[in-house]
Parts: sequence; structure tokens; C-alpha cells
Amino acid sequence: MATAVLWAAIFALLQSTQREAMQRATTVGQNLARTVAETESASIQSLDLLVQHFRKEWIHHRDEFPAMVEWHREFLARSSVVQVGIISADGRLAFSNVQGWTPVDLSDREHFKVHKARGTDELFVSAPVLGRVTKQWTIQFTRPIFDERKQFAGVIVFSVLSPALERLLKVFDLGEGVIISLARFDGQIVAHSRDIAQASKVSLAGSHGLLSDEPEAGEFQRKSYIDGTMRLYRYQKVTAYPFTVFVGQDVPVILAQYNRLRTLYFVVGALVTALMLAIMLLLIGRYRKNEEAQRNKVKFQEELHQSDERCRLIAETIDAVFWSADIFDRCSFYVSPAYARIWKRDISSLESGLHPLAESVHEADRQRVLADLELKKEIPFEHEYRIVHPDGSVHWIWGRGFPVRNDAGQITRYVGLAKDVTARKLAEEKLSRFNDELEQRVEERTTELQAANAALLDEKELHEALIKKLEEAQNQLLQSEKMASIGQLAAGVAHEINNPIGFVSSNLGALQRYSQDMLKLLQTYEQAEGSLTSEVQEELARLKHQIDFDYLREDLGKLLGESQDGLQRVKRIVQDLKDFSHAGDSERVWANLENGLESTLNVVWNEIKYKAMVIREYAGIPDIECIPSQLNQVFMNLLVNAAQAIKDKGQITVRTGSDDVNVWVEIADTGSGISPENMNRIFDPFFTTKPVGQGTGLGLSLSYSIVQKHGGRIEVSSVPGEGTTFRVVLPLSR
Repeated sequence: MATAVLWAAIFALLQSTQREAMQRATTVGQNLARTVAETESASIQSLDLLVQHFRKEWIHHRDEFPAMVEWHREFLARSSVVQVGIISADGRLAFSNVQGWTPVDLSDREHFKVHKARGTDELFVSAPVLGRVTKQWTIQFTRPIFDERKQFAGVIVFSVLSPALERLLKVFDLGEGVIISLARFDGQIVAHSRDIAQASKVSLAGSHGLLSDEPEAGEFQRKSYIDGTMRLYRYQKVTAYPFTVFVGQDVPVILAQYNRLRTLYFVVGALVTALMLAIMLLLIGRYRKNEEAQRNKVKFQEELHQSDERCRLIAETIDAVFWSADIFDRCSFYVSPAYARIWKRDISSLESGLHPLAESVHEADRQRVLADLELKKEIPFEHEYRIVHPDGSVHWIWGRGFPVRNDAGQITRYVGLAKDVTARKLAEEKLSRFNDELEQRVEERTTELQAANAALLDEKELHEALIKKLEEAQNQLLQSEKMASIGQLAAGVAHEINNPIGFVSSNLGALQRYSQDMLKLLQTYEQAEGSLTSEVQEELARLKHQIDFDYLREDLGKLLGESQDGLQRVKRIVQDLKDFSHAGDSERVWANLENGLESTLNVVWNEIKYKAMVIREYAGIPDIECIPSQLNQVFMNLLVNAAQAIKDKGQITVRTGSDDVNVWVEIADTGSGISPENMNRIFDPFFTTKPVGQGTGLGLSLSYSIVQKHGGRIEVSSVPGEGTTFRVVLPLSR
């Protein structure tokens, strides 16, 4: 019976260890796959938006395109973009920012053939290829170019260094037995955490995670197509792009600890079983003759000594306390060295027996443990109790004891195990406290809601009147805050207006002088209408040379153009300021938020331009039903706050996006960030961290109210020392 109990315990421990190892690997793989997929989605989206922006510039401003690419060279280099190229409709390279490029034939490239065959506007990411112009291994991020008739007119190519995606995957590499790969839905691997050169030659077509009807995330186990290793795979599809992230964990590595414990437990079980069988043989031998009994006794003692030594060796290697005690001789006992590591006490304190084990037991559990250590129970016992280390810390112990019987069925000794289970107990206690606190909070909240509902029923009419007054006060406060902000920016607006007026005035002065000179020349021509003498001709030639007539005629058109541009800029700035500060618009209309952002940027430009570089990442969002002037006030508050959060020089990124229900505007800065203790208070009225006189504390509060009034929400994320991101999410319509 004791043998059966022992082996049952061993198999239970092994099964639990195997289950925990696989569950832990599943959790790690799931979290890692989701994190990598979200990160890859953001990276791909950023590059895609950049490709679309450059494609738009190529279509509408082709003559200025090389200068624009050169102006962005440093930014492209930071993004690992080594080439911006344009491929014409016949497959020839029409433009490249790589020095010394030639119009090579790229019609055989995968990205060119895919875009030409599809005829749809989709992002395509190639496998790593050796560039014919860059001479480097790169991944091509491409989109098609269409002419005004929507016909295929070529491809825009961003050549990104292959290690750029691989470095991202290697950041998440957890060490031995873990691989991460990024694959297209057609099975082509475009990034791999180990050897992309080998991985890119293998196709994953038809694998789990690449089929359109499969879930966004899942798990499966199979041999690797690359190296044949059996792995547990967790996949996560990349949002909005035809890519899937695979996280593979070697099954032998996951089960390594389980396999070691299985071998150890089987050896311990076999030795303990052998020990029990030896004891039974010894008891049988006692009934033989005295001489034979004496010989068997000596032999048994030798075998027992060897068996005890083997048990002792095994007991000293396991991460638990193994003990054995004789029922008839309380001083004949054994405790493994793990006692000193788990109890933090000298093992010599147990010289008088097992009872000193209970001396370090918590007083609330001591009597129960002492009762078990009396070793009078006929069946195995199991208990959990607390011990107190010499430094005062409390630890939980799980223990179990097994009686060992002789051939007469009499219990002769007890063996047992004791293991530190503090981590599990703390987790259980924390979960229990959380459940209790949650139930209490739910009960308290229910009581509060019931009381609030009763009060609301009694005060409904009063609240309606108060809401009406509050709306009136809020409108007044909103206009007051807007006027205060516009007053603060008046100097900047004046500066922006004065610049174009200055050069328009200067150009008009030069134009006037040129016109006078032209009149002199024309007058000389009029005098010579009757007959042109040689003297008149010489005079005309001298006058032309004197006034540089050819240059005057060429420069006159340029000056008129610059003057017109200056006047248009003045008109646009004044109009944006007028639209922004219009206080009478209270009716909802259909408006484009990207136009509102541009107007607001013009108004606050003098506040921003000396502090930050503005990056626009517009997604071409649809119009929404809103009050534009109020949303412009929200954008102004967020942009001014972003500029003020940057101490010296930084970057402000303005992004937009949409889905079937909502649109969103995101304003991110590289400023000082928001401390955690202030995060929950930033939308409170009159709360500000600025010095006295530099802020009212109403900007974010009013912005929050405006967004709520539109049925939307404001989301905030911040890392102190790195920056803050505000996201305004609004519904497409009421």
C-alpha cells in the first residue's frame, strides 16, 4: 500500500510539473506574439504612411520631389530606409535618391509584378533581396502609382535594411529554444530572429495562422519547416496587414526540467520501493533458523546500509526536505540537507528528534504540526503550515508523510517530504484579498448607486435647470479660455503676417523702379518711330545695356509671382485665425478634422516652430458631424501643451486615423512627460503644474468637456522623461 501511495504521489507531482511547464510556455508565447504583432503593426503602418506621403508628393510635385527626398534624408536614414525609388510603368527605374543610380530594368522584381497584376492600391512587403542600385540586402515596402485615369503608372519603392526588422525580433528573443518570425499570408518569411538567409528560402504556405478564415491568434505544435525541431507555436496576426507573427518554443527545452525531475523521481521511487522490499525479506528471514537468521541479518544490514546511502544521495539532490523516522527508536531518524536551505536553520538543531522541526512553526499552526509528528496515524497525512525564519519572515510549507509497515502489517517507520510553497500561497492570498475587495467595492458601489438613483428621481427638475445654466456657463468659459489663448498668440500671429508683408513691399518697390526704366526705353523708341538713325540705335543699345533689359524682363515675372504668394499667405493666415476664433458656431456641421488641424497649426505656429519639428501623418480620414470651432480649441490646447512640455528642441507628431465607427486624432510629443501621481488629475478644473500666472488649469478640462459633448473620449499615455501622447476619438456622426 505504501508503495502504491509513493508512486501515486510521484506521478501526481510529475503530471503537475508537466502541465505547469506547458501552461507557462503558452502564456509566454501568447504575450510575446501579441507584443511583437502590435509592435510590427505600428512599424509597418509608420513606413506605409511614409510611402503614401512620398507617393503623393511624386504625383503632384514631381519637379520638387528630389529636393523633398533630400530634405528628408536624415529622417529616412533613422528609419533604415536606404533608397526611395520610382519604377515607371515599363519596369525601368525612373528615380532613386542613391548617388550614381542608373535606369536599370526592374520589371522582373516581385513587387513590380505583383502591383502590375493586382491593379489595386495595397502595401506590399517583399522578401529580403539584394538591391541592384543599393548593393545591399533590403526589404522592399512598395505601393502602386496610378495616373489621372486610374491606370497603372508605376511603383514607389522604399528599400529598408533587412536587419531593421530582425533587430526588432531579436529584442524579444527569450534565449534558448525560442524563435520569432514574421511571415506574409502567402507563406514568405520576411524577418527571422535567427538566420533570415536560411528562413527566407522556406515557405510556410498552408500553415496555421496564414489562412483568412482562421482566428486572429492561435496555437499549434509541429516540427519546424526550417530545422525540423518540434516546437510549440503561438501565432498572432498583424492588425490591418497581411502578416502573421510566429513565436516558436522548443518542446524539449520546455520539458527539460520536467524530464530531469521525472528521472529523479523514478530513481527515488525505485530505491524506496527496493528498500521496502528489502525490509519485508528481512522480516521473513527472522522465522528461519538462528544461524540462517544471523547470516541474513548481517547481509540485510549491509544491503540496508547501501540502500540508505542511495536514498540519502537522492534526498540530498531534490529541492525538498526528505525525512525518515523510526517509530520505536525516536533518535533514529534522517533529515536531508535541504532543511538548512528551506528552514534557514542549522541541521544540527535536530539531533534530539523531529520535534524541533515544529519549533520554527508559526504558533497558530504548531499544535496541528506536532500532532502529525507524533507519527501515530494509520494513513498518510498531508498538511500545510507556516514557518518563521530567523529574520522574522514567514514562509509556507507543504508536507506529507507515509507510514511504512512490516510484513505483519505493523508500522515501523515514517517517511515524508516537505516543500516551500510560499510563492503559490502568496498568489492565492492575493487573489482572495482581491476578490474580497472587489465584492466589497461592488457592494459599496451598488449602495451608492441606489442612493444616487433615489436622489436623482427627487431632483430631476432641479438638475434640468442646473444643466441648462451649466451649459450657458460652460459656453462662456470656453469662449473666455479661447480668447485668452488667442491673446497669448497674438504676437506670434502678427510676426507671421509681417514677414510676407515685408517682402511683398520690397518686391513692389523693385517692380516700380523696373517699370520706370522700361518707360524710359519705350519713350526712346517712340522718339525714333519716324526714322532710326545710327545715333538713336546706339542710344537704344546703350540704354538697354544700362538697365540690363534682359534681366529686368526675366526677373519681373518672378517678383510678381513672389508678391502674389506673399499676399496669399497673409490672406490664409488671417482667414485661419478668423475661422479658428469664430465664437458663434454652435450648430453641428460635416467637417474635416485634418483641415481643422492645419488651420490650428497656422494659428499656433509661432508658439511651436522654435521648440519642435512637426511631423504630419495624415490618413485621409472622412468628414464627421461636429462643431469645428470647438474641436479646433481642443487641438490648440493639446498642441500648445505639447510645445510647452519640450524644454529645448523636440518633435511633435500629428496623426489621424479611422475605422467604420470612429475617427481619431493623435498628438504626441517628446517632452518631459506626466508623472504617475498627476495622471489622474490632469482633466480636473484649475489643476496645473505650470508656475503661477502661466496657466489657468482650464485647458484640458474644457477640452475633455468638448470631446464628451461630441460623444467621444480622450486617451492619454505618458512616460516621464520620454514624452506624452493624447488621442482624441470621435464618432463619425451622432
